[in-house]
This record gives sequence, structure tokens and C-alpha cells, in this order.
Amino acid sequence: MKTVHGTIKNLYHTVIVNAVESYNDLNKNSWLITNSSMSANFNDFGGFIVPYGIELNTKKPVLSINWNERPNNSDVLMISENGLCKVLYDSKVDSNSLLITESCNLGCIMCPQVSGHIQKDSELYNIALETINKIPVDCKWLCLTGGEPTLNWKNLISIIDICLNRLPKVKIQLLTNGACFNDSKYAEALASLASGRIICGIPLYSDNAIDHDNIVNKEGSFYKTVNGIFNLASYNIPIELRTVLIRQNSDRLIKWSRFIYSTMPFVYRVVLMGIELTGKAKDNEKDLWVEIRPVIDQISEVALFFNQADLDFRMYNFPLCSIPISLHKYAYRAISEWKRLYDKKCMSCTLNNNCGGFFFSSKEKFNNIVSPFNN
Repeated sequence: MKTVHGTIKNLYHTVIVNAVESYNDLNKNSWLITNSSMSANFNDFGGFIVPYGIELNTKKPVLSINWNERPNNSDVLMISENGLCKVLYDSKVDSNSLLITESCNLGCIMCPQVSGHIQKDSELYNIALETINKIPVDCKWLCLTGGEPTLNWKNLISIIDICLNRLPKVKIQLLTNGACFNDSKYAEALASLASGRIICGIPLYSDNAIDHDNIVNKEGSFYKTVNGIFNLASYNIPIELRTVLIRQNSDRLIKWSRFIYSTMPFVYRVVLMGIELTGKAKDNEKDLWVEIRPVIDQISEVALFFNQADLDFRMYNFPLCSIPISLHKYAYRAISEWKRLYDKKCMSCTLNNNCGGFFFSSKEKFNNIVSPFNN
């Protein structure tokens, strides 16, 4: 998530708050975004967010930050006593996520999750609940992610239920490996709770069990995932089928596309994703990374095939200059703003506003590819 490093005073424990710009929106759970020292005269709210250099005579908490990194009105922030500010909900973007768990039952060789301290599910559950209670009620889209969110089924179902009840317009995307739904009772329970307001994003990394299972490091995963997809579909839950382009599956993209259409033409969408080089993906970079240009013909054939089959095909995490113009209509801006990078050369590109850029972690990989469009 987006993180801002600042300095703090008068705060002695972590808090989750709304950032607000208007005095009319202030309450005990909100912090005022202001660059005026006059604001210290207002009392009925939680604290202040100010630019470096502004001194306030107040006993309330004050977070001082680089003003170019200030939050938006209605953002949900987690502010710690060390001055670390995490943006749990960004009111200016459509791609907000809630982390359900950091635990997982697979060991994907390109997992971008960075190893280190793993938060307890109970901590993440409480953070999610506080965040939901502060999200604007007109929120239309939330993603639930992990780890593998279904591992703590009780917490997951509780969070979905609270989201749907508090946020009447919201639709939820659940990112899952799908294996849980190999048991149809879980698909039935999900449909019973959230039918019509949830979509499952599920990865299928190859058209065959050997390759898929090797990629996720767990034997039997392919068949559990495929069966889970069928079970979800039987309860009319839309499925966005995903794969990540890596060396281990790059020569089977066409067979992968044919397998999907021949066995599960009911899927809502199919997505080909560029790799994020963090976590295990960074550790295994030499074995995983594949240049996109040698496989462009395959990708073009896959795109044409899905288009002719009237199946929504998309490409995430590929800068427009790395793919031919014929594929631009399939490319979407999917990288979170805080992870997204544009090269200096991109500033002159006429397609800059439509391009998703590339991951900060992939900067070196795209240095020789960036080629701005000038007409």
C-alpha cells in the first residue's frame, strides 16, 4: 500500500482515521488536512496533517509530511507513533484493496509478497473492519486479497457481509487461487451471501497440471483450481481468469487460450499480466523473466482468438510502447499508483495518459524498451 514517511508529535499509539479537508466533515475519528496554523483553534476532531514547517500550538496529534504526498479528502489512513502513514483507502482511485491474510497454501515461484514480519489474521481483520467503517458509502469497488483470503473463511465471510451491508453500491473482487471452492459448499455459501456483487479473480498459469503445479509448488493444485472454477460458475459467480507471463508458461500461451475456451467458455474475463519483480519473483528473476517482444506473435494470436470468441481479453502491467498498436485496445492501466513508474522519456509520449507504465521493480527491464509515441 502507499506509504508516507513523516514526523509526528502527541501520538502514542497507532490510529486509523479519515483525512478531511473541510471543517464541516470533522469528527473525533478524522484528521484535518491543512497548511494553516489557524486550524489549531478547532477542537472536535482527532488531529492534524500539515506540511513540514507549519508549527501548531496544540495538544492534538500533528503529522508533518512532504506536502506533495498529502492525502486526499476522505482517504482512510493508518498513522503510527513513529510518523509512518499508510493509505488504507485512496478516495481518488478505483483499485482499493483490503488485505485479509498474509498466509497462503501455495508457494508460487513469482509471488510478489515480500517476506518478513507477517501480521496476524486477527490484526488484519480489525484493520479491515475499521477501514470499512470509514470508507465513503458511495464506494463502488473493493478488492479483497492476501495471501490466500479463503484460508480464514470466517473472517472473509464476515468482511464481505459487512462490506455489502455498509456500502450499498459496492462490488467486490475476491483474489483467490480457487482451490477452496473445490468443495462446492464454499461456492454455495459465497453465492448465497454475495450473488450479483462479487467477482472472483483466479489464476490458471498453464493449460496442464504439470506446469501449473510446478509454478505454484503444490501437486494437485491445477485440478482443485479448475474444479473450483466450475463450482463457482455453477452458482453464477463471475470469474476473471488470470495468468502471469513468465518463462515457464511463455511457450504455451496459445494452448492455454484454447484450453480455457474449450473447457470454460463461461468465464467473465481473461487477463494476461506482466510480472511484478518483488518478493520471490525478484529472488527468481533470472529463471522467470521473459522479454515480451519474442512472444508478441503468440499474444497477438491469443488476443485475436478471444476476440473472435467474444470473450473479454485484457492485458495488465504492460507499457504501451512494449506492445504493437494492434494490442493497445487490450492494455489497461492496472498498476497501483504508488507502484507505477514512468521513464523521463514517457513525459513526451502522446499516449502517456492512457498508458499503465511499469512497476518500479521492473525499471531496469524496460530501460531499453521505452520509446515514446509522438503523434
